[in-house]
Amino acid sequence: MKQNISKALRVLSALGGCACRMTKVIKDPQNKGSLVLFDAGSIEDAPCPCSAYVYDSGEVFTLYDWHGFIPTTLNEIPDAEWLTPSGRRAVVLNGSPRKLLTE
Repeated sequence: MKQNISKALRVLSALGGCACRMTKVIKDPQNKGSLVLFDAGSIEDAPCPCSAYVYDSGEVFTLYDWHGFIPTTLNEIPDAEWLTPSGRRAVVLNGSPRKLLTE
């Protein structure tokens, strides 16, 4: 899982155009993934808190709006809008973001 978190931070840094630093990982054993809380931005800039959902398989789901609602607990995941690894809108099923079969 540690490799997947490192990969996720690289993906998030590329998407955000800035360095991302992990602040907390909340394991979600029910859905075989983790909610990853991170700060986006450089040390000089004020950090921008954000989160992503990373499956044990390595798939990284990001928030649709990094400046909008940021889930910080597993219970808040359904309240956020998520994007699939390919950048399409995700659906939330059983408490975690998922991609549709047609993707």
